[in-house]
Formats: sequence, structure tokens, C-alpha cells
Amino acid sequence: MLNFTYIIRDSKQNQNTDRNIKQIFRDIIFKYHYPSCLNISYKLTYEEKEAIKTNEFEFIKKKMPTNYEIYQIPRVIYDLFYLLFYSLSLDNRTTIFQFNDFQHIDYSEYCLKVMEYHNSDNFLDIIVKLNSFILDKLIEYKINIDSREDNKWYRIIEIILNEIRYLDYNGIRKEIFDKYKELFEEIIAKISSNREISSNISKIRRTTFLDKIIESILNEKKTGKIYHNFLYEIFSKLSKNNPSLEYYLNKLRDDKLIISTINNTAILNSGIKYLINKIDSRNILYMGLYIELKNINKIILYRGSKDGIENVVNKRNSSKGYSISYNTSLLNAMVSDIDACTYWYMTSSSTSVNTFYLLDKYFYDDDSINDKLFFIPPLYPLMQLNSIGEFWHARSKIFKNSKIKSVKSFGLLSYKNENKFPNFLSSKLGKNNMNNTFRTMINKDRKLINNVRNI
Repeated sequence: MLNFTYIIRDSKQNQNTDRNIKQIFRDIIFKYHYPSCLNISYKLTYEEKEAIKTNEFEFIKKKMPTNYEIYQIPRVIYDLFYLLFYSLSLDNRTTIFQFNDFQHIDYSEYCLKVMEYHNSDNFLDIIVKLNSFILDKLIEYKINIDSREDNKWYRIIEIILNEIRYLDYNGIRKEIFDKYKELFEEIIAKISSNREISSNISKIRRTTFLDKIIESILNEKKTGKIYHNFLYEIFSKLSKNNPSLEYYLNKLRDDKLIISTINNTAILNSGIKYLINKIDSRNILYMGLYIELKNINKIILYRGSKDGIENVVNKRNSSKGYSISYNTSLLNAMVSDIDACTYWYMTSSSTSVNTFYLLDKYFYDDDSINDKLFFIPPLYPLMQLNSIGEFWHARSKIFKNSKIKSVKSFGLLSYKNENKFPNFLSSKLGKNNMNNTFRTMINKDRKLINNVRNI
């Protein structure tokens, strides 16, 4: 269920619990949980798809091994628990998953890549660790997970927000400084031992400049980001002729933690900092929770925009299609790509038009109207929280024979092959049919999030 996910409890804890829970996620949850079950690599049968559409939770419960209990948890709650978990230690942070290059592949390749992401050791380790963290927190908060009352979830929102707000971040800040100090000292040692590299760097800037990086980070100077970017630029240039430096370049490219050192605040991530600064906007989270609880077996697509306009035809050139961005959870990408986070769009402006759709579940290429209109990526919720790029979140599709297939850019991305457009974003509907169907759906199904009590 897109608006819910799961936590698992071993009723007979033993030394194999974590390993077994990891196996359950890999073999059962990823395969049958919507939307990760949309991955065509799983080759689900017709009967399995129908069972997932009818009552996913009951279907998965029957797959669970003896002694393991499974519980539903609303996405808003799961996501907030992750933000708290993320804030406590560097060891709680998974990889940031890149989806920018996915415009060059077809859906079968997309699914194989996502499966590789899902099955990575780091990702599975964090899922199991987060699962235990949530169970422990529910006990600490005195929440009865077996209770059917909805009020417990509303109470949890306030508890988690306050806990994030008043955390002592000194410990994790020191972790970050130590991490970067070790990395940069390793880099400087590597440079110092290679006369050719040292010579090349001195042509760009004196090598003593690198020493300032550590100093600025340890002292939390605002110049930390400038030095980090400069170092990245140096290694980008040098790694072309020195493959041994690719190791350091990858570390700098993949690690987003530097953002926490550019200002002297207690909040370590720009997304979490925004969440706390906008704590008075938490009513949006309550509204999202209300929508999730009332529509358990539906797909929810959220969108926040400045004008509320949604067109699948390019306004300037009607021969070109246009793909609209949506999200399946309010807090998706809060820590990895805040510019793509729906909560940010919904709360950054007092005039934002905040809407959502309720859709029936569908499967890729099943010839349903929803499949012809929308693309929902087959990603497990934790991956949605930690992804970046244009192709990790839900989008409307491009009408058939749209001229966008012959242009060089889409979604601010450049195409290596201007004639290759991702098949997972191509609709079977022609322009007029697509436009009319989409307009009918907007008029019939789109709702303002401010009016959720009326649904």
C-alpha cells in the first residue's frame, strides 16, 4: 500500500532475528508490497496481483514465517521515524540513490537497477535497524501497536517532531568532523606522496589551501562548503589522468553530509532543519495522516504548486507532451532532494495550491487508465526518502507520438540520445485522448488537501 508500509516483530527474539527479518524484506515485502511489487523482475502471477490490489496486508500476512508478526504503519509516521533515526547517527544513514541517468534505459533495465539497490547490504542493514528502532520507540512512547484506534498515530507526530526539535546534535556533529578530517588527511597524504599530482594541484591553487578545509570544518566555518566544492573540482580534473584518485572523487560526490558543516546550527540536514523551522505547518502532516488512514488500499498522489495548473500538453507548443511531478508521500526526499519534497512545496508559500488524488492500484502495462496516465516507480518507501533525480518519484506520462521524443532535454536533463525516451513514461494514449482523459480525472478526482475532512 502506497500510503502504508510495514514493521516486523519476532515474537521469539534470538541471534538470527536480524538476519531473518532482512530475508523477509528481501523475499516477501519487496516482492508483494505496493509499489515495490511493480518491479517486473518479480514476474508476479495474475492471482498475486489481484490479491495485492484487493487486500495487500492480508495477502502478505499469509506469507510470513512462523513467530514473525507484521504491522501496518502509515507513511507519515514511518517517514518521521526515519527522520528521527537519521538524525541520531551517521551509521543510520543509507546511500543517496541516483536516478538522473534513468532516462536512458527501458523499464526492464530500470527494474533490475532498483532491485540491485534494494538488495544492497547497506540498504537492507538500515531497513532492519530502522525496523528495530521503530519497535523500541513505540514501546518508549507507550503506544499499543495492536490497538485499532487512529488517535495513537496523531500523538506520535507531535512526539517525534518535538524529539527531533530538541535533540542534542553535538555527538553527531563530532562524528561528521572526524569523518571528514580522516578523509581529507588521507587525501593530503596521497597528494604529498605523488610529485606529479602535487605539481598539477599547485598549478590550480597552492596545496596548503587543502589544510584550510579541515580547519574550516572543525571550526564550523561557513567556508566549509566552498572548500569542499573546490576540492571536488580539483579531483574531477585530476582523476581523468590519475585513476587512483577516482576513489576520493567518489567519496566527495556521494557524501552529502558536508551540508551540515556550512553553518553553526544544531540541525544537521537542510531538510530536517526546514521541517523544524516549519513546525507550525505540521497541520499538513496531520491532514496527510488523515488521508492515509481513510484510504488504506488506495494510491495517493500528492502535489503542491504555486498555481495548481496541471497540463499534459506543453503550454507553449501543443505538439509536445509535458510530464507533471507527483509524490506518494509528503516527506519523500526530505533528506536527499528537498526541492522535490512535496511537504516543502506545500509549506514554503502561504498561497501554495495543495492537492491529492486517490487512485485504484494498477500494474505496469496492464492497460488500465491509471497506467496510461501515470508512472509510479517500484521503490520501497525508505528508498523514496533517500533518492535524487527526476525519475524516482511519480509522474504523469507523455502522450503517444509527442515531439518531446525528438528533443534533447526533458525535466532539465540532457539526453545522450535525443531519439530515446524512457518507455516507462510513454503513454499509449494519443494527445487528444490523453488530454481529455486527464482533464476528466482532474475535474472528478482531484481534491484540495485543506478539505480532507470532506472526503
